[in-house]
Amino acid sequence: MGGIGQFPLDSLSAFVPALVIIILNIIWGNNVFKENILELRFGSWKSWIIWPLVIAVIENIIYALTYFLSPAVFLSQQDIVEGIKQTVFDTGSLPASLVCIFVMNIFIPPILNLPLLVGGELGWRGFLMPRLLKIFPTPKAFLMGGAIWGVWHLFEILLGYRYPNESILGILLMILFCIPAGVILQYVYLKSGSIFVVALCHGSLNSTTTAFMDFLMNEEKIDPIIHGSTGIIGIIIWWIFGAVFCARLKKEYG
Repeated sequence: MGGIGQFPLDSLSAFVPALVIIILNIIWGNNVFKENILELRFGSWKSWIIWPLVIAVIENIIYALTYFLSPAVFLSQQDIVEGIKQTVFDTGSLPASLVCIFVMNIFIPPILNLPLLVGGELGWRGFLMPRLLKIFPTPKAFLMGGAIWGVWHLFEILLGYRYPNESILGILLMILFCIPAGVILQYVYLKSGSIFVVALCHGSLNSTTTAFMDFLMNEEKIDPIIHGSTGIIGIIIWWIFGAVFCARLKKEYG
C-alpha cells in the first residue's frame, strides 16, 4: 500500500478493456458508434431506474442476512446516528436519513463514475461474454467469463484491497463472486440493450456496498472473507440470484 498503492491504478485500469475493444473493432473495420456493436445507446429511462434498484435489493438482502448471522459486525444505533450527524444526510430521523443515503448511493455515484464503469463493461459485457456465449454452452461460458473477470482484479487484491492479507483466497473468492454477478449483469445488458445501464448497475453494486461499510458496519469487526458482498455470505446470495438469471437467460435467449 506504499508507492504503487497510491497510484490511481484501479481507476486507470478501468479504461483498458474499452480501449482494447475499440482498437480491435477499428482494426476489423467496424464502427462501434454507428453499428451499435457494443450497445452504445442509452436505452429506456425505466431501465436506468429499475435495474440499479434490483442490484441494490440484492445487496440489501446480503447485508440483512449478514446482520441475522453476525449482528456484532454492525454499529450500534447510537454510533450510526453520530456518524450520520457528521454528514449532509442528517434529517433528524434515522430511518429517513438512511433512506436518503441509500437512494442517493444507488444512482448518484454511478452516474458520476459512468465513464470508468463503461470502460470496464465494454470489455466484459459488451465484448467478452457475447463471444463466449456463441462458442460455449451457457453455464460454461459464464464460468469462463466470470473467472477471467475475477482474475482481472488480481493486482487490486494483491495491493490489499477487499481481502487484506488474503491474496490467494481473496482472488478465489473474487472469481466466485464474479461468476454470478457476471450472469446478472449480462442479463441486464441483453434486456436493456444499453451498456450504460449495465455500468449503472455495476456502480450501484459498488456504491451500495460502500454505503453499508461507511454508515452501518463496524470495520474493526468485519471479516472480509465472510462478510460483505464479496465475502462468503454475499457470494452465496449472488449464486442464488445468478442461477435464477442464468435460467432466464437460457429460456429467453437460448
